Amino acid sequence: VLPVIAGHTAYSISKFGMTIVALGAAAENPGVVAGNSLWPKTVVESLASENFEMGDRSVWRKATVLSDSVLALVSMDPADPNSSGKMWIDEDLLRSVGVTDFKPYRVDPNVEPPSMAELARRQEGTFKRGRATKGPPPPSKL
Repeated sequence: VLPVIAGHTAYSISKFGMTIVALGAAAENPGVVAGNSLWPKTVVESLASENFEMGDRSVWRKATVLSDSVLALVSMDPADPNSSGKMWIDEDLLRSVGVTDFKPYRVDPNVEPPSMAELARRQEGTFKRGRATKGPPPPSKL
């Protein structure tokens, strides 16, 4: 796990923090407030994905995969114990509510996007920015 996190420490802390907040909300208000976290399975088309050069657009999913996932979450009854306290991956959540065809979510309809885990395992420079640099930082220009 540690090589996968290398260079993504700040992002990982923020995602884990959001997950703990969601799980805390679920535990503190059972049956009243549903608390869940939502993680993308693949790179999702966004300005962040563009700015951080997160691979070729052909291996991304459209943002509608997340909006449909959020709609599925808010449609659940918080009184149902199975609707809260989950750490969802968007595709798993959508499958749980009956979605089986994920082709409409592809940016490139001919390419099945690899999972974030698969991209991290490849370590082929898929994410050009956001990695910790090796060696000392360059001198300040100030």
